[in-house]
Amino acid sequence: MENNVLYLKISLDFIKPEIYRRIMFPARMTLLDLHHIIQYCFGWEDQHLFIFTIKDMAFVNSSDWEEDAYRYQDAGASVLADLIPKHVGAGDKFSYEYDLGDGWRHTILVEKLATDEEDLLMPVCVDGKRAGPLEDFGGPFMYQMYLENRQSPQNSDFINDMVWIPEDFDPERIDIGKINKKISRDYPIHTLEHESSWVTEVSYYSLFDEFSSDWTKNATNDEKKFAEALPFRRDMVTMLNYLQNHRVKGTKATGNFPLKHIRALTAQFVNPPVLDEDLGGRIYKLRTEDDVPDLVFIHNFANFTQLILGGEDLEWHLSFLGENFLNQAPHEQAWYMVKSWFERLNWFYWYPWADYEDLIGHNEFEGLIVDILLSYPTQEEINIKQLIKDLDKKSPNWIRFPRREDPSVLKKYFLINVVLDPMNKLGIIQMEREDVPISPKYFVFDFKVTDFGQSIIQQFNRKHR
Repeated sequence: MENNVLYLKISLDFIKPEIYRRIMFPARMTLLDLHHIIQYCFGWEDQHLFIFTIKDMAFVNSSDWEEDAYRYQDAGASVLADLIPKHVGAGDKFSYEYDLGDGWRHTILVEKLATDEEDLLMPVCVDGKRAGPLEDFGGPFMYQMYLENRQSPQNSDFINDMVWIPEDFDPERIDIGKINKKISRDYPIHTLEHESSWVTEVSYYSLFDEFSSDWTKNATNDEKKFAEALPFRRDMVTMLNYLQNHRVKGTKATGNFPLKHIRALTAQFVNPPVLDEDLGGRIYKLRTEDDVPDLVFIHNFANFTQLILGGEDLEWHLSFLGENFLNQAPHEQAWYMVKSWFERLNWFYWYPWADYEDLIGHNEFEGLIVDILLSYPTQEEINIKQLIKDLDKKSPNWIRFPRREDPSVLKKYFLINVVLDPMNKLGIIQMEREDVPISPKYFVFDFKVTDFGQSIIQQFNRKHR
């Protein structure tokens, strides 16, 4: 197979003197890869949308455009070797626009397509002129005004108004060695993050109320003590502290914690799980994180709620939300977890089977559960059969299973996985269960809505409904 390499000159439009970069780019890579390399080369921070335009085709990162993605082709699935020279030959140009508000348009010239004797493993910047503009500068017109006025002492007022520009910013300086060092160091990690099945970046948060609400401000002493004693919250703090103090790299295949860290971490849990099973005198050793359901839940919960970031062959670390979490009072930590459970997590994810034929929407289901739980007296035993009866009454077809199955048993297992087990961990309910393995029909299951649980979901109910 030929090792095709593209020689590209990327120039920033509407700026004089010219700002450009020349790169060598493996043709087997995609337009999304090229987007990331342009970001590195010009010093952009990848905070905004982008579009590549080739002839009459437009390419975007589909995951960023959500419901509008259907209008464009997917840059992540568009390999340069399939586009060059078929649609863009040597000497031809195509465009890349970054930050559609500021409108930083780049012209990309295909200088040549060569076949190297050795495979080019990583893109390389080989030449360039002048620094790229700072992020959110205001667009090429504003930047051009800045460049012209900084050379004119009589226009110093214009420059003095730009107090946000770092003192050490030099628009004439470029460090190609630094660019290539960043590409070789950071891009492999960036690629792993892009391909990971885990959450690798914080995508949503509020600066003002992540850990604060009317509930946290008015929580009683009993509610604060309950939150402080909550095992799931304590285990979450334990895991975050552990990741702060140890280098934990996700396994290559799944992103799970390695075995030595599973043993060291879970040994510090409030109720350490059994890791090695003794069955009939034979010891079955721990093989993977998937063998430890409590750890699987807390690991996924922390990642889905953006407290920790990582993935396959990536180091697990705390996000700034995770660091802030550790600085909060216990009842504020509990609020964050409960709020995240209601606002950010799809409860249906926790059901491990696809044995139903139809299921109502998640938001509607969540509303039904909240209404029913709030109708129960606190600290009073409720059997799971009563919960099923109340759900069926409010929405007879909230879930449908194949006729050959016993729906009462399947509804029971569904609710245990997606509602009761998680809410028990969060302290909203307390469960009492007896699992008799002879037959699922002998499964006895009761739960109580806690005073803490009713109080906190009442606050959520008032705020969000």
